[in-house]
Amino acid sequence: MPAAWVFFDVDQTLCDFAAMMHRALSASLSEIGSRWPELSGRYRPDDLEAIRDRLADAYGDRPVPLVAVRRQMFAEVLAPVGASAAQIDEITEHYLAIRFAEPVIFDDVRPCLELLQGSYQLGVITNGNSKLDSLGLDHFFAVEFAAEAIGFAKPDPRIFTHAARSVGADPAELIMIGDSYEKDVVAARRAGWRALWLRRDTGPTAAGEIGDLRALPALLPG
Repeated sequence: MPAAWVFFDVDQTLCDFAAMMHRALSASLSEIGSRWPELSGRYRPDDLEAIRDRLADAYGDRPVPLVAVRRQMFAEVLAPVGASAAQIDEITEHYLAIRFAEPVIFDDVRPCLELLQGSYQLGVITNGNSKLDSLGLDHFFAVEFAAEAIGFAKPDPRIFTHAARSVGADPAELIMIGDSYEKDVVAARRAGWRALWLRRDTGPTAAGEIGDLRALPALLPG
């Protein structure tokens, strides 16, 4: 059956989330150091992300309340200086403003979407909070499914089932592309979808893999 819909993951598929996050964490640490000199140089961006990962892991396979967890991360960092709730909120907002201010879109994304637009319906399924409008990509996509809003997070196949029902399509008409084998490929296939694994770092090594999104249109059925 020809594909009617093509869905993408967002973070590390459409945008370089890691680069955007590192930039925002670095700026936040500079702000913290200027306001609380005793904390200057105590943390690196990787340290903050380790705290964030530990807090997020407590949610298991449930959707993570991303902003709340990021605020918890800053609360833990600022605990030694007795920062107020308002000050923690300010640092969190500072991080978020920088995080979304200058999106880093992979070079192969827009050429791919321009080729697909008009031939397929396009959507995204994400566990993150990188919104399409903040990335400047919203005009390419008809639908956006975010785990935190839906209540199911990848690799739970129910998020794919929800998406299929929402667009009124048979799973066999849907294809998912993402950088996570377990969350994007295995989970989508469990829901009856087709899926391609995006491997920018290594390039494709087997069938069902792709190293550059510009090659995607030629690989799509129908």
